[in-house]
Amino acid sequence: MSRGSSTRRPDGLDGRLLDGRLIAAWSLAGAGHLFFALGAAVPPTSGVALAELAGFALLGVLHGVVTRGRGRVVWPGLLLVAIAGVSLAIDRLGPTRAALVPLGVGAVGFLFARLTGRRAWALALWTLTLPPLARLLVLTRAEVDAPLRRLGDDVRWPVGRIVGAGSADPPVIVVTVDTLRADHVEKMESWAWLAERGATWERAMSTSSWTLPALASVWTGRLPGEHGCGLDTERRFQAVSEGVPWLAEQLKTRGAATAAFVVNPFISSDLGFRRGFSRWWTPTERVAEPLLLARWGSPPPARDAEVVVDAALGWLDSAPESGLLLWVHLFDPHLPYRHSASDSPSRAVQSPVLVRKGEIGAGPAVRAAARADYAGEVAYTDRQLLRLLQGIDARGLLDSGTLVFTADHGEEFWDHGRFEHGHSHHGEVVDVPLALISPGVAAGPRAGVASLIDIASTLRAILGLPFEGIDLRGGVPDGRTAAAVGNLYGAVQRSVRSETHRLIFTDGRAGRGQARAYELTTDPQELLPLPVEEGHPLLSTARGLRTPRDGRTPRLHRGELEALGYIDGGD
Repeated sequence: MSRGSSTRRPDGLDGRLLDGRLIAAWSLAGAGHLFFALGAAVPPTSGVALAELAGFALLGVLHGVVTRGRGRVVWPGLLLVAIAGVSLAIDRLGPTRAALVPLGVGAVGFLFARLTGRRAWALALWTLTLPPLARLLVLTRAEVDAPLRRLGDDVRWPVGRIVGAGSADPPVIVVTVDTLRADHVEKMESWAWLAERGATWERAMSTSSWTLPALASVWTGRLPGEHGCGLDTERRFQAVSEGVPWLAEQLKTRGAATAAFVVNPFISSDLGFRRGFSRWWTPTERVAEPLLLARWGSPPPARDAEVVVDAALGWLDSAPESGLLLWVHLFDPHLPYRHSASDSPSRAVQSPVLVRKGEIGAGPAVRAAARADYAGEVAYTDRQLLRLLQGIDARGLLDSGTLVFTADHGEEFWDHGRFEHGHSHHGEVVDVPLALISPGVAAGPRAGVASLIDIASTLRAILGLPFEGIDLRGGVPDGRTAAAVGNLYGAVQRSVRSETHRLIFTDGRAGRGQARAYELTTDPQELLPLPVEEGHPLLSTARGLRTPRDGRTPRLHRGELEALGYIDGGD
């Protein structure tokens, strides 16, 4: 062979067939894409992740084969952007105009390739910056508020997984369950476990009939009219007022390692709930990045209590022994009942919007099935909750720490002619269980009307922070009344409860309203309304309760809220 002749393989391919830069380009693009998939609430397994990386590396080999080792390193990253861009464009522009997206991406890539040739810096620039751009398009399609800020969160998510050193404060753990009726806890093993170790109020009172204002009260110690979170007078969703002290933020300032594992689209950064939490785990905001090559399989839904408990216990494995704050919110008792049989008659009421509009009827069989399936979800939650509590105890966190357990609200099963929650202030909706385990607190049931606002004041007292209100370690004072404000649907209601009476005031036109009172000792089901005279001791208190005022209206996860029946798609 002559000196200047080129060496070729018998198949005609030159020696650059396995171009290392092409394989590296595809591998880096795959790693960047996989980075965001690993940050999902339910990440792919290690095996799936390795298969994804191997698949991208194989694409690099195939790229070299097809182009005979002369492929441009820009194409791996451009592919990711093109796929995400087409998905977004189809959603926003329609299939026809969406076809222009890959053409535009390709044109930009071609121009860039011509300008840069095959320089090494193009490899790093395109393969490492285009996966975040593709992720930004995914976030935009998911309609999250402030996609750029969320992209920054996603890029920093490994840092958020690193637990800090903590502080000298004792551990604080708050566990809440969505839609848990107070009259169902007596059958729960986890409730018995709590009652053996701490003080319990089987019928404490929520501060509203729905999630958003109720859980904001847990972390502020204030009623909805004071913390500002809920619906304003124009029925617009309002975030927590920025000037209101937030317990998690106070603990983080003291050096605590803080984490929240929460499952409800209303518990969101946009509505102010993320304040103070370094580790923020929620499937609504941890939008999954779909894998391109490896099959993800069928992981359990991220809202499943098993997944949430696993994530929380995993965080505790690397958490400090003191100076930590953990919040876990479980969702399973809320519609839809995912663990019920697929042919259950309760499927007829899985769309609360249609039920509220009267487009779906609920006969005796449907009602019985809905109650049974709800009880099944509570039993499932009970098993996972007990696993969480035992895991917390096994780690020694209750030796010096404090644990609070409660619910945001209950659920009506036609007790007063209606279904679900967010519409009524009767006991099945606004009464919730409450338990407190803390050093020096004797186990056993407690008398008096406790409220969700007492949680923040009690924890602040335990931590030596300034507080206003009741420290539950000392019990509830005699004669104490608790209040709730607002509904998600229908007329605005304000209610006040004492140990013996509940008064519900429903707003009416021209400043008028209707008041109903119930004697809870003789009428615990609240079926016999009593006449309310102007001088009734609870009436003036109920009338004086404020609803949230106009404030910051965030962008909401409408798709999630519609899927759960909170809002109508036409709202």
